[in-house]
Amino acid sequence: MIPSHTVNYVLYIVFLLGPLGLIGAIGYHFGGDFFPFLAMKDTLREYRLRFRSGTFV
Repeated sequence: MIPSHTVNYVLYIVFLLGPLGLIGAIGYHFGGDFFPFLAMKDTLREYRLRFRSGTFV
C-alpha cells in the first residue's frame, strides 16, 4: 500500500500546483474514494453466486 500512497500524494501535489488547483485535487480524491465501491459491487456479486452454489470458502 505504501507505494500506491506515494503515487497518490505526488498526484495530489501535481493537481494542487497545476491549472486545476484545489478542484482537481478534490475531484481526484473523490474518484479514489468512489472507485473501490464500484469494484466492491462486482466482488459481492461473485461472492453471492459462490454462496448460492455452495462453493464458498
